[in-house]
Amino acid sequence: MTAHESASESWRQVNTELEVGTGLLEDELLARDRLYETRATLELALNELYKAETYLRRVIGLPMNDGTVLRPADEPALAEFRPDWQSSMVDGLTYRAELRRQKWQIKSLQLQLDAARSLVRPRLDAVASYDVNGFGDRLLGQNVSDPGTGLPVRNAFGSMTHDDLDSWTMGMQFSMPLGLRQARSQVRNYELQLAKANAILEAQERSVAYDIATAIQDIAANYTAAQSDLNRYEAAAQRVEIITDAVTLGRRETTLDLAIRAQESAARAEAEYYRQIIDYNKAITSLHLATGRLLEFNNVHLAEGQWCEEAYSDATLRAVERTHAKDNPHLEASPDEFVSPGPAGSVELQNPQFGTPEDKIKDADETPLQ
Repeated sequence: MTAHESASESWRQVNTELEVGTGLLEDELLARDRLYETRATLELALNELYKAETYLRRVIGLPMNDGTVLRPADEPALAEFRPDWQSSMVDGLTYRAELRRQKWQIKSLQLQLDAARSLVRPRLDAVASYDVNGFGDRLLGQNVSDPGTGLPVRNAFGSMTHDDLDSWTMGMQFSMPLGLRQARSQVRNYELQLAKANAILEAQERSVAYDIATAIQDIAANYTAAQSDLNRYEAAAQRVEIITDAVTLGRRETTLDLAIRAQESAARAEAEYYRQIIDYNKAITSLHLATGRLLEFNNVHLAEGQWCEEAYSDATLRAVERTHAKDNPHLEASPDEFVSPGPAGSVELQNPQFGTPEDKIKDADETPLQ
């Protein structure tokens, strides 16, 4: 837009001079050439803008033509943003949905593997029983005599309470499975699935680390480039003013061609500056996406429904256990932890190939972009 306005102003001046007889035809043709060039560029840029708006309407489900124009409500970020590498890594390994989903899959496979292993192990059980016995011709009633033998015949409940007929057993039962090819093959299958799931988790964690590192590098590079383009634009704008004043005063060493070239250079510098601002804001968004906190930064929160009371009680007990738990130095995790707690509550990377934040990003000037 700025380039088209400058070209239009230059053409009007040259055309006015040509009409009064003080200008040259070749200058008017040069100015008109530049005018139509900037107009074509402007029309193509507007078309790309309308296409982007149409795509946004399609994504969010708005009608294509409703008589309104979508415009951003917030201004783009111009201040310098310096993300912390360690905290970004912790957020990425904590909030990324695919990592949490894969960890639940690993937990499920571990439980299935434990269940499958229990089917191929020897089994030793302690067995005990206690029996209360009672004998009689009748369940209830008074005791009577047998007419044939004359002996008293008790009822069943009376025999249970008066006679010493109780019995008990105690022992050990050992069973050892033989063969069990199907059960053992099932154990090996679960072991293979578990190893594959752990490898996938490790690859996903590395992918998250690379995404975060790339986003941090893009933020630093785009901010520095935007500062350079801003300085370039200021210099080009000042050059346009000087050359325009020289052309107006009629200096021979300064021609209209130099003025148009200066205007073109200033327009390119301004367009590149705003393009870098867009890339800078997109890099910040990419970092939020890589850390899994994009919805949170846009005030979009997901909540679960009401759970049963037993779930809350179980969660409370586990939280108390974690609070009073201590690290086991003899416990080995497989695969190794990607991030582990460091001294004084800090977080250190187990894999040193990603480097430190100082290796990933160079400090830029603290002056915000204007």
